[in-house]
Amino acid sequence: MGGWFSSSCKYNSGFNKNNACPPGFLTEESCSWFSTKIECKLTKEPSADAVPVSARYNLVGDCDGDVGGSTAPSSAGQCQGGDRELGTRTSPCCSNVFGGCTSSNAYAMKEIKTCADGNGDLVFDVWGPQGCKDKASGLSNNFAAQQWCKDGNTRSGNCWIPYSLQLNDDDSTSCFPLDKDRSGQWTDVSIDGWTATSKFGGSLETLEGSSAPISDFKNAWEEPVTAQVKVGPVGAAGGAAVGAAAVIGLFTRRKLRTKKDAKGDTGVSGDGTQMV
Repeated sequence: MGGWFSSSCKYNSGFNKNNACPPGFLTEESCSWFSTKIECKLTKEPSADAVPVSARYNLVGDCDGDVGGSTAPSSAGQCQGGDRELGTRTSPCCSNVFGGCTSSNAYAMKEIKTCADGNGDLVFDVWGPQGCKDKASGLSNNFAAQQWCKDGNTRSGNCWIPYSLQLNDDDSTSCFPLDKDRSGQWTDVSIDGWTATSKFGGSLETLEGSSAPISDFKNAWEEPVTAQVKVGPVGAAGGAAVGAAAVIGLFTRRKLRTKKDAKGDTGVSGDGTQMV
């Protein structure tokens, strides 16, 4: 940029337009004499194994299944249009829930289906080992320019690495790096689960997501919850931070298949019925 009314963007020490964002991202500038706005926009297509980090809700079927299992409960219905089916489970129906509701005091069984907003983020920033659990709970992304782990061997909490969420065979979740060789990954996670260091290359190391099956997530929600978008700093002249909304790239808003989709267990769109 140049001219009487504008000036080229000024980067923090150690950064420039070529390294302000990790590989797989485009550095976008919008700068003048009075403001500096530098953003990272995703350009690399996410893995086909990535599932969206997004708000989840449950659909509940009728209490018409036999407790002994001889008759399966009817379907809980279809996820709302464009949303994804993450899993189903059966749950007991009890007239008196005092002391808990289990199959031992249930009069019937019902089906609960867990759905996820189909517009969730497929790639997001992770600042350390616990970041995967945070994202699995519905937090959105914030690709802060000039703050990714470009140097490697950096302690967690000081920079971010791009990751995606995957659904494992047991329906638990974990996170894997967008590009471990070029944009890095977290490694050497300490026993407390909070501390790690960044590195480039090496064996693939995934981060722990939810310990419970994903179908159990948010089963007490009464309404679908909108994913929370964090607002954070981007690069600014003289190191000053300017708040900016998270930049969501072209590929983070299109529907990709999950592992279950690849096996033929696809999400079905339609009208939702009952939230729990």
